[in-house]
Amino acid sequence: MRQLFAVVLLAGAWNLHSSDQGLSRSVDSPRTDWQQFRGPNGSGVGEGQNLPIQFGRAKNVLWKMSLPAGVSSPVLADDRLIVTASKGNSRFVICLNRHSGSELWRKKFEAVHTAHRHPLNDPASPSPLTDGTNTYAFFPDFGLVSLDYAGNVRWNVGLGPFASLHGISSSPILADDKIVLLIDQAKDSYVAAFDKEDGHLVWKTPRPDAAGGYSTPLGYGPKGQARQVIVSSPRELVGYSARTGEKVWWVEQMGFQPQTSPILDKDTVYANVLGGSEYWENTEDFDAMDKNHDGKITPDEFPDSYGSIAGSILDVSDDGVLTPSEWKAFGRRIRGGGPSALVAVRLGGRGNLTESGVAWRLTKGLPGISSPLLYQGVLYLIRGGGLMTALDPVSGRIFKQSRLTGALDDYFSSPVAAEGKIYVVSLSGKVSVLKAGAELEILAVNDLHEECYASPALGPGEIYIRTQNALYAFRAEGI
Repeated sequence: MRQLFAVVLLAGAWNLHSSDQGLSRSVDSPRTDWQQFRGPNGSGVGEGQNLPIQFGRAKNVLWKMSLPAGVSSPVLADDRLIVTASKGNSRFVICLNRHSGSELWRKKFEAVHTAHRHPLNDPASPSPLTDGTNTYAFFPDFGLVSLDYAGNVRWNVGLGPFASLHGISSSPILADDKIVLLIDQAKDSYVAAFDKEDGHLVWKTPRPDAAGGYSTPLGYGPKGQARQVIVSSPRELVGYSARTGEKVWWVEQMGFQPQTSPILDKDTVYANVLGGSEYWENTEDFDAMDKNHDGKITPDEFPDSYGSIAGSILDVSDDGVLTPSEWKAFGRRIRGGGPSALVAVRLGGRGNLTESGVAWRLTKGLPGISSPLLYQGVLYLIRGGGLMTALDPVSGRIFKQSRLTGALDDYFSSPVAAEGKIYVVSLSGKVSVLKAGAELEILAVNDLHEECYASPALGPGEIYIRTQNALYAFRAEGI
């Protein structure tokens, strides 16, 4: 369990995906705004011009703004930059001028639920979303909110409380003028769509077998067909109708715990999901938790970081106590999802696409948190220890694997790219800049000397990086 659940909760903060603007276009197509985490359609690919290669706390800094805590990533709309944050029981949506860093407005919401979270999780894990005018933000212990251009509340929808082992962390996306939110919790999971104008519930689709998911969906607009919402689920990748919430297609054997979010290129989706663990098949750690050796785990013996036994998918008998049979049954269930894998799926069909849709499957050297990046014909992965992999997106063949010298660190942030450059941010704040291509050529390693969980945002001439304590805007010298 330690390996499987160590840091899943931050997935939403690092892996927000798309509106359906330009969904049928390649992720390599240029865009101007960065309206959701990892930019247009959650690809991590921006337009970018004259982006800096070398920068730091005292080099090529356009501005720096101190912020309350938060691991969500910034989004952009025209001359505005928007982030979420938290302090105590307060939750914030903050809007800055992206050229000067000056604060334009700040809206505060008070938490109404006590939400369990893993120690690495954060009340402001989900990243915000903007349609260019209005802002949408989701706080698991408050609900879903919308604000106008001036920061006035347009509407809010109370949601929760949620029963999650590590805390809800999926971020909202925009599809067909609806705000789509994925709630994969311990029980009663669902995906739902809310009207972006007034917040009313348009549809809600139960996901009874989805527990332990921390991925953010993405949108898909197949040519000549209705929009879809693609969800990386425990054990399956699913496409839902954006209009009705109907389950359109699915691919099985997709692992058990989606922590990264899928990315889309034309009609192929790439999803990376952790598989089951033999840990659940034995009782070694069960016995370690059973401190009084009475053959069951009671709430006082269950680790706080795992949440509550009551209401969890582990507690089949609904009695607030775990038995060895319940423990092993859950182990068999998650192993039924198959091993950890990065899977390329060809889209366009209906029903079960497990046999017909899978183009290739990779099961080794996979990241736990950071989502993949597809840029200029190469698929990139980054995992702990600074191990980076370049793959052929068509065949799954590995072009090259190498470590990012000078940044042998843990990675929670997902890579982004523009202007032939790839930016990869480590936990300790080391930002590697690579030349795009299968050779993984390092151009520079910049050290911010601050912890960083969020993924960068890319503007036409700037890169915006959020650390634990501040938000930086970097711009190349002389620009």
